[in-house]
Amino acid sequence: MTRFLTLLSTVFMTASIAFAQTDRINSGNPAHPFGANKTYKYGIMPTNLPTSGTYGSATDAANAYNYWVQDFVEDCGDGSKRVKFDQVQFTVSEGIAYGMLLSAYAGDKETFDGLWNFYKKARNGNGVMRWRVDGCSASCTGSYCNAATDAELDAAMALIVAAKQWPLGSYAAEVKAFIKVIKQHEMEAADGDTKPGDNWNSAKNPSYYSPAYYREYAKVDTDNATFWNTDAVNTAEAHLLTNRHAVTGLVSNWSLKGGAVNTSRSDGRYYGYESVRNPWRMATDYAWNGPDVAKAGKDICEKVGAFMVGKENNIRVLMEVDGTQVSGNAWKNGSSYMTSLAAMGTTNQASLDLLYTNTKAQGGRISSNVNASNYFNATLRCITLFVMTGNFWQPSTTVAIDFAKAQQSVVVYPSPATNVVNIEAAQPIKTIQVFNAMGVKILEQPANSQHETVDVSKLARGIYFVRVELTDGQVENSRFVKN
Repeated sequence: MTRFLTLLSTVFMTASIAFAQTDRINSGNPAHPFGANKTYKYGIMPTNLPTSGTYGSATDAANAYNYWVQDFVEDCGDGSKRVKFDQVQFTVSEGIAYGMLLSAYAGDKETFDGLWNFYKKARNGNGVMRWRVDGCSASCTGSYCNAATDAELDAAMALIVAAKQWPLGSYAAEVKAFIKVIKQHEMEAADGDTKPGDNWNSAKNPSYYSPAYYREYAKVDTDNATFWNTDAVNTAEAHLLTNRHAVTGLVSNWSLKGGAVNTSRSDGRYYGYESVRNPWRMATDYAWNGPDVAKAGKDICEKVGAFMVGKENNIRVLMEVDGTQVSGNAWKNGSSYMTSLAAMGTTNQASLDLLYTNTKAQGGRISSNVNASNYFNATLRCITLFVMTGNFWQPSTTVAIDFAKAQQSVVVYPSPATNVVNIEAAQPIKTIQVFNAMGVKILEQPANSQHETVDVSKLARGIYFVRVELTDGQVENSRFVKN
């Protein structure tokens, strides 16, 4: 979604806070503790990482995360947590997804579960989160009730990581069903192209294309492995190699089908607050899969990495994709320094080390006497520090999970519901029964497919229980809330 406010380099949300942070790192006893992964199979790492502190080389990243949770995560009091947007009265889906990624890699199960619960309660009728809702509620208006695909892509990857961190939970089954929802509503069936959202497709966003994620999805959604490994990956790489500037490697905020720069949008042609996330996606694919596999990652990392040499102290957005800074609107901040990640797919060691130093110095706190920056700058900076310190490891190379056997038999959404609830099952559904909180059956309908819709528009507000009988005789129970 287009960002509706200018992100400045020195926008402050709070004054300095003198008291100590709460350490959330590894609080959930993860299978793969934060700080354990020191390197990636491919690419380079900064050589000037910390050598002391609780988390050693990852200490800066750990401190950034703990302050990020303190500054931006709010407990909603209903088992869910939200990430406060720049306009703090709102919650956006990308923020929830970023938080899910960070908390999963940080081993912070309490925060992860709270954010995932928020995501689930704010899903629309397609089973994907509304892009912007009010505070801790799931209420939205107009187009804000539609989804933005980057949130789903990041949330799904976070669930894969969570399944690795806490294998006894339900995450493996949930993410297997969730990836199928993404394929149905946010990917083009014909060629695997990535849509910008569930209900619109008039423009493309290069920063959403995530080949590294698609390769991991194929290992989870094995029924559609060819779609993810071939269609989605090949279309994404072709799009990015068409869109990126031939010299600088920078991609545009918005594009057209096929990859041409979208000049019809006012911010479309720039390297800005949308496209700044592309180096993260490309560096991830390079670090996880290597240059022979990550073809777009290799190309873009090499070009952007070369472009940054000599400019390490002055990485800014907005820029034209040829690298020319936009006068009066070129800001140096935690968002702009996500560009640094491209250097990890190069041999430019001195450049990467200097970029790490500059990333630490940007918006977001790593100590109690530094002011908190705005949400977007602080969040992207925190992700950048995780990646730079080895704490964005490839899920399929760690704890083995049999995703093929993981199956969430029945999924009921949305909850809260207003007019209809959707019921999806692994097998064809035979009958659906709905009971009120007193156990009284108030609705029953026959069915004959794996996806059924139930009209709940006339039900009173409250909690309802659903009994779903499948054609193989299996019975599953679920629930939903009626608004």
